[in-house]
Amino acid sequence: MQKTQSSISEFENEKQKLESDRKKLNEEYANQIEQNEISHQENYRKIEESKNELNQVNQKYESFSKKIDESINNLRSGKKLDQVRQLHNENKRIFIDSVNQQTKPNFINKIYKPNTRTNLKEPHEPRQYQRDSSDDRGYREKERHTERNNSGTFKVLTVVFLLLWIGTIVFFLFFHTTQDDVAKTQLQENQIQTVEPPKAKAEPVPPKELNPKPNSELTRTDYIFLSKKITKDMPVKDIVQLIFEANPIDIKSTYSTQFEEYSKKIIELNKDCFREDSNRFFFVKGILVHIPSFKKEK
Repeated sequence: MQKTQSSISEFENEKQKLESDRKKLNEEYANQIEQNEISHQENYRKIEESKNELNQVNQKYESFSKKIDESINNLRSGKKLDQVRQLHNENKRIFIDSVNQQTKPNFINKIYKPNTRTNLKEPHEPRQYQRDSSDDRGYREKERHTERNNSGTFKVLTVVFLLLWIGTIVFFLFFHTTQDDVAKTQLQENQIQTVEPPKAKAEPVPPKELNPKPNSELTRTDYIFLSKKITKDMPVKDIVQLIFEANPIDIKSTYSTQFEEYSKKIIELNKDCFREDSNRFFFVKGILVHIPSFKKEK
């Protein structure tokens, strides 16, 4: 009888701990659900912002496309090629700067699942004792009641987390589609750029002078504007390509067939701005102050 009474006290204490543990677990779930709802709201806001930014990008592409049509019509109507090309290059520069400055989509917040863990511990050595019939019936009744309560709670939590999981998948698929659209616009931008002519493998050859010999250099305004597009570790061939695109008359038209020689001249005149790695040169610092050009006599 004394053992039975001791076991009853033990079970009552365990039940109190069980109720306390259940309340704590429910609070953790409720807090995490609230945080996930906030994350969903923030994700929705970021997706709407990305949609607006994508619309802005498309508008810029449409606007520049119309500018190209205007340049074609101006040439067909008999306007001077140099004037039309100069205006086209300016429109192109404005377009590229505008797209490059466009805000990129933000990352979506992750949704976390609570870590379910009870504080109850299993006994190391289960006690052996005898229960009378009335004790056994009461124990089984309490156990069934507890199982019903726990079953109802976990069913509700299962439904809630299933809905959150489905919502997360929907947001992820939508964001992935938005990223694909932005990647397509960037691919279109790259296609607009002039394709760099293929170059044969560099072989040791005696240095050649540019022909005709440069008789001028870019102005301070021109090379400062160009420096804004040059980034650290950019290959010299990419820098020369930028110079050609920005100066089609005084540089590209004269030296486009002397790409290697012009690249070496840029390195020679601006030695402190480059480093060599495996016979290739990369921009490291400073401003390219000396950029040779050839001005034709009028």
